[in-house]
Amino acid sequence: MAWTLMFMMLFGLLGAFGYYTYNGTVVPNRADSMSHGVLQPRVHVEESMSGTSRSVIAYLSLQNASPDRMRLVDMRAIEPLYEIQLRVKPEGRDAMEFAQMNSSRAPAARPTFNADEDALVELLPGSALTRALNLSALYDMHQNGTYELTIKYQPDSVLTGSKDLLAATASTLPISCSVNFDLPMKKPEAKDAKKEAAPGKAPGLKPEAAPPEKPSPAPRGNGNL
Repeated sequence: MAWTLMFMMLFGLLGAFGYYTYNGTVVPNRADSMSHGVLQPRVHVEESMSGTSRSVIAYLSLQNASPDRMRLVDMRAIEPLYEIQLRVKPEGRDAMEFAQMNSSRAPAARPTFNADEDALVELLPGSALTRALNLSALYDMHQNGTYELTIKYQPDSVLTGSKDLLAATASTLPISCSVNFDLPMKKPEAKDAKKEAAPGKAPGLKPEAAPPEKPSPAPRGNGNL
């Protein structure tokens, strides 16, 4: 009985100083200083070719634009945490259409967050979570044309129903970001290796050599031998 009272008093003191226990571990309770917004999204797309095979990767960056720390959930599987919509206007056509999904596309994973397999990322103010999303694994990217990509980050879809205590401190703020890009992507122009010629001089010409000096005439004699 005495030991039980001592443990109750100890946990009460920990709670008073902002700590709680999780799976038998004492964890600082920082929920009061955590922010649930504002997220600033950015996305850019990169293309690579290996023979005739095209790989297209979208990089989604979620930056903590608030003055406080923020926790974001991230899962190994893309869906349902990240909802991706891709439309394409093929070359020679005027209208956008939904891009064709790959037949081998894996079904959406479990709907709830699990700390044993998923990640809870704590962002300091100004830092960002960047996630690479392989569009080639989801869609047929072999058509040339103009693409319109929309990515939605929706943490509430995986946090609802989760029994994980730490997940309760994560931001549930949904965010959406769109970008247009063309395939094939234009490669950056290579810089000319030749240095620009100095002003007033034609490139590739050597400066003319100065003419040789004329020899001075020999002194004339007085004719006496």
